[in-house]
Amino acid sequence: MTDYIVGGWQISYGKETTPYTETTPDQWIGICPGGVSLKEKRPVKQYYHSAERDPLLQSLGKYVYPFSFEYYPQNGKFLVMALGSVTDSGSGPYTHTIDVADQLPTFTFEAAIPGANFVRRYIGSKIDKITVTASEDDDLKISVEAHCASIAKYTSATSVTQDTTQPYKFEQLTFTLNAATVAIVKSFSWGLANNVKPKYHSGSSSPTYLTEGRRSNDLAIEINPEDATFWDNWKNQSPTSPIDGNALFTRGTGDTIKFVWSDILYEEPGFELPEEPGEYLQKLVLKPRTCQIIVVDNIATY
Repeated sequence: MTDYIVGGWQISYGKETTPYTETTPDQWIGICPGGVSLKEKRPVKQYYHSAERDPLLQSLGKYVYPFSFEYYPQNGKFLVMALGSVTDSGSGPYTHTIDVADQLPTFTFEAAIPGANFVRRYIGSKIDKITVTASEDDDLKISVEAHCASIAKYTSATSVTQDTTQPYKFEQLTFTLNAATVAIVKSFSWGLANNVKPKYHSGSSSPTYLTEGRRSNDLAIEINPEDATFWDNWKNQSPTSPIDGNALFTRGTGDTIKFVWSDILYEEPGFELPEEPGEYLQKLVLKPRTCQIIVVDNIATY
């Protein structure tokens, strides 16, 4: 009997040398606890005629191939797909500076259910959005939303070497705003949206390519407020004097990942007052203009 109930699935990827051209997806993404959603569809359009209650006929629309998943990163390699470019330097430990680019790389993403001999490859994929989170209840985790240009079906999964490196832990986090450490951080969330859209040419019902739209960054930090500093910063800020910030996870010597945001303005300094005895919370909603990720590890090239 087909094993359709329990376990055995895997996801992987491979950066495409030629955009929209399938490559072997033999690269490990990270620890994936679940939350993989494969939502390809072809919308059905129904045509109604006159005052009849039932459709006169139906037709098929264009294919769309969105997918999403979440994972605990063990390095920063897959994040290059979300920002666009990387510069590798050093001789061990190595430094990888991941910067935003106007054009994103494409990759082949594979989702495999070996028990059912059902493997799909999402070719010409680009990342639409990532959401990076960490909190007192969970470690550094990344949610990914993506689109692809085409799909191919296989019956066997690609062999992938699992990474047993520890993920980045919340207790390893140091958060900095305007060159000052934020003392009591409860959680943070950063969303990077590329606004990727599938584009179609005549003669094809599948996307011909994917285009990047306006890029936007959203950053939120939840803290236990010790004074009115951040409220004052929000009230007295000037749009011509933005600040910088970063979230640094230090896993060990020469083993870090740092999310860097530039030209930040405060949007909301909101407070939440508890109904019952408990802690006071302040949620800072911030708007960075741009971002960068700097990773130091023992991987030579990203």
